[in-house]
Amino acid sequence: MDSRGALVGINSAIITRSGGNNGIGFAIEVDMVRNIAEKLIKHGSIERGYLGVSIGNLTKELRNLYKHEEGALILDITPDSPAEKAGLARGDLIIKVDDTSVKDAGDLKNAIGMQLPKSSVRLTYERDGDVRTATVELERQEGGSFGRNATLFEGLTLENLSETHRYRLRIPDDVSGVLISEVKPDSEAASQGLSAGDIIVQVEKTPIDSVKSLQRALKNGSGKYKRVYVYRSGRVFVVALK
Repeated sequence: MDSRGALVGINSAIITRSGGNNGIGFAIEVDMVRNIAEKLIKHGSIERGYLGVSIGNLTKELRNLYKHEEGALILDITPDSPAEKAGLARGDLIIKVDDTSVKDAGDLKNAIGMQLPKSSVRLTYERDGDVRTATVELERQEGGSFGRNATLFEGLTLENLSETHRYRLRIPDDVSGVLISEVKPDSEAASQGLSAGDIIVQVEKTPIDSVKSLQRALKNGSGKYKRVYVYRSGRVFVVALK
């Protein structure tokens, strides 16, 4: 509750070692609580809208690549999902859902999760410096021998993927890219969280399937920061490297 006694959220977790409150807690905001309560009363269950994207926040480096400083960055898109059908792509920065501003990935999750399946939302997003819109019909949220080495980014040693790599690292057959075999500890790549075993799958809009294709992708805009999409343990995230 706030200083006036108005309910603003409900605690979902509190950090404690002794059973008391250490002053650090997590809460569900009251708008979401109200939305969930109304759905339970009306439908007897919770149904959430599903967009079909993996999203992240803008880092300091990534902000240099966008006109907007806030938003939810699309890292990956599920095949045949509402997002793919609407023409959204990796690298799009979602800045609004209908008339509501999106400041980060959490805002987008809440905005989409509070919608019912089959409802339509208008997404405003930035792509290549242009602001675009897309109308998306949401679906139901279900519960639920080595290649040659290369150093194309400072601090990274890269290799073509082989069957040996796939077996040892349990990489699915549908994942293509270039394996990061070594990361220099004090490099920019290390500071952005890259580690050995990660796979570079895309640079800007160019899918990567070999060291040669990565070299070709880097020829455009040499020396400038680029969005580099990385696969790790079933998920894709993005960093800005040059």
